[in-house]
Amino acid sequence: MNAQHRQVADREVMPIGFGAMRLGLEGRPSADEAVRTLHAAFDAGIQLIDTAVNYCATPAEFGYDEALVSRALREWSGDREEISVVCKGGVLRTATEQVLLNGSPENLRWSCETSLRSLGVDKIWMYLLHGVDPKVPFEESVGALVELQREGKVQHIGLSNVGRKQFIAAQELMTIASVQNGLSLWNRASLPLAQLCAESGHRFPCLWPAWLTQSGSDEPGHSSYRLAPRPLTCTGSSGLGSGPNELDDPDPWRAPGLLGSR
Repeated sequence: MNAQHRQVADREVMPIGFGAMRLGLEGRPSADEAVRTLHAAFDAGIQLIDTAVNYCATPAEFGYDEALVSRALREWSGDREEISVVCKGGVLRTATEQVLLNGSPENLRWSCETSLRSLGVDKIWMYLLHGVDPKVPFEESVGALVELQREGKVQHIGLSNVGRKQFIAAQELMTIASVQNGLSLWNRASLPLAQLCAESGHRFPCLWPAWLTQSGSDEPGHSSYRLAPRPLTCTGSSGLGSGPNELDDPDPWRAPGLLGSR
């Protein structure tokens, strides 16, 4: 394996991925600009794309973000086999709420099948439980992912926005390919889980690993948000490592931000 790559399930990818959420939500760029953003990411060497069925502006658009990713891959001149797409299910939205947890087996199946259609594929490479719905037994949500995997709709399954207890419980129910939580210098709540994943050999993509805002606040900005010209690595006294089990998943607002300029 290339020393600069990370092994994620059955593939080797660069340690920095691209979170496509902002390409689908309110305030999003045009579809053409979103595709140019994704092409800029591909051309920069990004090999891991993160999306979800609920990354859209209205409930009538479920799968919008995934359809953008599909279009970008179709229109890209590079090798599409080098790009791995991670999808997530278990979160919906309403006209007024961006996050509405629904971890029922019925919704997870509908979300997965919507993602399959939006991506235009027969099987999703990696599918994650997007969040834990307190109204649904965790075992039922995990069991739905296992069933989708057994049916061949998804190749690998994993978790997102979970705690240590849920991670430990899930290990008894599924083969966890990846755990995706927020982790940065400003948000260390998931550091114990990241350390547990490192000890057990599970991949831990870090959401929002680093950001800069014009105001200097500790919250990600909107139009002011951009990545640094070079990827930032969480190391040193922060207690955050960039070990072989960690990947960064920055979520740039638009292509110039990805390239380090406005």
